[in-house]
Amino acid sequence: MRLSKRDRAKREADLKKVLKKAQFENKLLKNHMHEKMKAERYLLAELEAQRLHVGENQHPSSHRAVKAQIAANKALSGVLSKSAS
Repeated sequence: MRLSKRDRAKREADLKKVLKKAQFENKLLKNHMHEKMKAERYLLAELEAQRLHVGENQHPSSHRAVKAQIAANKALSGVLSKSAS
């Protein structure tokens, strides 16, 4: 009787260790997935900015174009910082 009780307690402790290990691995995988998704969003935002030619100034001698470029750069950095978080 004592032996079976001891065996059950040992089996329960082993199962708790396995559960704790599985929960830890699950947490690591979730964090890894979130980091990958964050990086993907950032890269997609950069790709879209390149597609739209956000970083290029068509008329560098125009004051209006320079101001528009500055505003576009600020907006792009805002989008990139949001996609990175």
